[in-house]
Amino acid sequence: MKNGRSRFDTMVDIIDAAKNGATYEELISKAGLGIPHALFKEYVDFTLQQKLLKATAGTNNNDIYSPTEKGLGFSTKYQEKIKPLLTQK
Repeated sequence: MKNGRSRFDTMVDIIDAAKNGATYEELISKAGLGIPHALFKEYVDFTLQQKLLKATAGTNNNDIYSPTEKGLGFSTKYQEKIKPLLTQK
């Protein structure tokens, strides 16, 4: 995982990677987190359970992941309001 990354940062990276729709493999590549596959899957599953991401059937049995309105709101609020508070010194 990127140094100094919180779990919230990781979820936001995944949500942002899915903004234009992405297969699971594209999420891994676009998010660029460098975490084990099993842990990445846990994050994706969690964001799906929390309705931050949605999966729709794509071609070749590959789901396409995209953020929900809730996910986009979470990403925006975290980046604009919460993250600056956490990184203040």
